Amino acid sequence: MLILTFLFSGFLLHREKEAKIDQLVDATQTQNFVQLAAKFLAIVGMQILLLLLIMVSGIGYQLYKGFYDIDIGLYLFDLIAIRLWYFIPWVAFAFLIHHFVPNKYIGFILLLGLFIGIPFLNQVGLEQSMFKFNQGGSAISYSALDGYGTRFKRFLV
Repeated sequence: MLILTFLFSGFLLHREKEAKIDQLVDATQTQNFVQLAAKFLAIVGMQILLLLLIMVSGIGYQLYKGFYDIDIGLYLFDLIAIRLWYFIPWVAFAFLIHHFVPNKYIGFILLLGLFIGIPFLNQVGLEQSMFKFNQGGSAISYSALDGYGTRFKRFLV
């Protein structure tokens, strides 16, 4: 999902320049923030659709295996209200990188390299969590025994 986020954010941000209408778009009365927010929401909408596709395929697999106790509300809450918050900072970071890098493919390779390289910062000697973008605390998981447990309150804070 992050690969599509990195790629499509580059496509959206460099679209006007490639079509050679960037000066025409800049001359319109629409503020830059409105155009950027629309592109940001489009990428977030794509991520929501991909998460819903994951949900539908997971439900289909469960039905195929004979498990019929499906709680769609729990799946929606877990995917949209919890998991989506991992991907939204990556959209903002992808917009930042694509804003400063003039080529969408170089920006994509740079973002992909950063995403792959961040977990290996400990081996280089950068052990502070300040350098680990979007690699926050422990992952929150659901259990049929106690729900989200005590970690959910810490996740909300």
